[in-house]
Amino acid sequence: MSGGSAKAVYAAIGANSFLTVAKFVGFMVSGSASMLSEAIHSASDAANQTLLAIGIHRSKRPPSVTHPFGYGRELYVWSLVSAVGIFFLGCGLSVYHGVLGVIHPHHLESSTIALGILGLSAVVEGGTLWIAVREVRHAADAAGTSFWRYVREGSDPMAVAVLLEDGAAELGVIIAAACLGMAAWTGDPRWDAAGSIVVGLLLGFVAIFLIRRSGDILVGRSANEDTVAKVKAVLLASPLVESTTEESVTIVGANHLHYRVE
Repeated sequence: MSGGSAKAVYAAIGANSFLTVAKFVGFMVSGSASMLSEAIHSASDAANQTLLAIGIHRSKRPPSVTHPFGYGRELYVWSLVSAVGIFFLGCGLSVYHGVLGVIHPHHLESSTIALGILGLSAVVEGGTLWIAVREVRHAADAAGTSFWRYVREGSDPMAVAVLLEDGAAELGVIIAAACLGMAAWTGDPRWDAAGSIVVGLLLGFVAIFLIRRSGDILVGRSANEDTVAKVKAVLLASPLVESTTEESVTIVGANHLHYRVE
């Protein structure tokens, strides 16, 4: 796995830890459901990205007798655990609190301070999003594929997870700010509660995408056709190989493949 992916993960952990504190302060000052949703969102991201960091560390262990192909797939195990955490902690709590806010509206206070904190969040999360975009673009270029195809099919889940989580965080800040602004303008706090629900559903979408992506590789997904063709071309270029009748190329880690040929 590239050091760039680790850089994106560690930058996101630092940024989201800071924003968790700032957003919880904003919630305590304003009582905003959207702000609480955003605080939960940042706390969830910080915790889940810590899990990704654990996966990075554990996946670097060398092959052993019990694991002859190494521990590269631990990346996908921890990515899967992280995605499940996003779904239950981020999505579940945000939607739950938003629904409560719709049923039992709560008067907002100091919405200006809350909006200021959301503005700060947009700047900080925009920085970590830019780092993740840059690292995914580099990984896509190295793999000889497009940016969006790498997001869907790339073998390194870490930078992609940070990219999607930070992208959802940036969009969530915009949604929360818009709903909080509407609540302050109309005097109806249900706008703010609706923002919490929308942010929660956004997190649910991201979580389901990451769960399916990591799970697909864990059950043994093959590399894409372009990668298989490149590996086969290198093999056939050897004077020791005349032809192959059947081959399978399975992803076993970021930038690591298991090639079986007959």
